[in-house]
Amino acid sequence: FVREQVTDYQLHLLLGGTKEDIHDLIDEFYSSENHAFVSPVLGAVEALHALKDHNLVLISARPEHARTATEKWLSEHFPGLFKNVHLTGLYRGKTKDTKSKEEIARECGVDVFIEDSLSHAIKITATGIPVILIDTPWNQAETPDGATRVFTWKEILTLLQERAGH
Repeated sequence: FVREQVTDYQLHLLLGGTKEDIHDLIDEFYSSENHAFVSPVLGAVEALHALKDHNLVLISARPEHARTATEKWLSEHFPGLFKNVHLTGLYRGKTKDTKSKEEIARECGVDVFIEDSLSHAIKITATGIPVILIDTPWNQAETPDGATRVFTWKEILTLLQERAGH
């Protein structure tokens, strides 16, 4: 599969097998050496470094057991840029003990949320937090009210600078 073929966040619908099979595959990836070889999205390094004076918080659906690999990857590509890193494990679904991305965003006082999942964008905008939705093959439904669809990190940086009055 190439990125353009991944048209649904529910990977079991594309790859076959069960949700649990895919979750196990994702867990295996986060524990593998291959995780370290993933490159940041084009323009993300430059844009986030340009925003280093802001209070950047990372909120991801990754599992907690991926923290070491995730923080190592972040320190290589985005050293010292994130004030906090929150891993929710939401890719396996919400449990009574799992906080949602929107709950964490509210607790952290997030002013704007950058997201690639349409379902998370809908939930986050419903709380009044504006979302910058990065266009991907898996989020092609209508952009929700309160979200702005962008195609590049340069667009994200421009939007955030305009919002800050620069």
